[in-house]
Parts: sequence; C-alpha cells; structure tokens
Amino acid sequence: MLLFERTGRDYARFNYLGEWHSHPTFSTRPSMEDVHAMTDLVTGERSIDFSVLLIARLRFLRWLDASAFVFSRYSTPRPASLKR
Repeated sequence: MLLFERTGRDYARFNYLGEWHSHPTFSTRPSMEDVHAMTDLVTGERSIDFSVLLIARLRFLRWLDASAFVFSRYSTPRPASLKR
C-alpha cells in the first residue's frame, strides 16, 4: 500500500521525505553546506517543524559509520542517538 493511501492523503502532514548525498571519504559530521541546507528547510516557507540529517559512509567495505542530527525550527542543531 502506498504511503498516501495509508495516511488518508494528508499531504499537509506527510509532505516531505528528504534529500541525501554521501560523504564517502569524509567525516560523518555535517558540513557547513549541510547545516545551512537543513536550517533553511526548517526555517523556510515549507512549514517543516523538524528534520533529521543522516550521514553514513562505508569503511573498508565492512564497517558502516553513521551519525544523525536533528534540526528544529525552535532549537539549535543537535546530535541524535542511533541505536542498533
């Protein structure tokens, strides 16, 4: 079943999945460009209350490094915990 069928086509509530890009050879910390883009999402005209930035990279074809950061209209960006 498609997302919009399951959510009653509530486009005002379920309207944005996200964007992605990789940091294949860099840290899993957000770049300044990442911070500006995510801040623009939550403070812009789209009415997005919060957004989560997930950055991942594969190391040595075996290990996955990942980090997550929460961006909110009402607070500064902060790290989010990732659980296995």
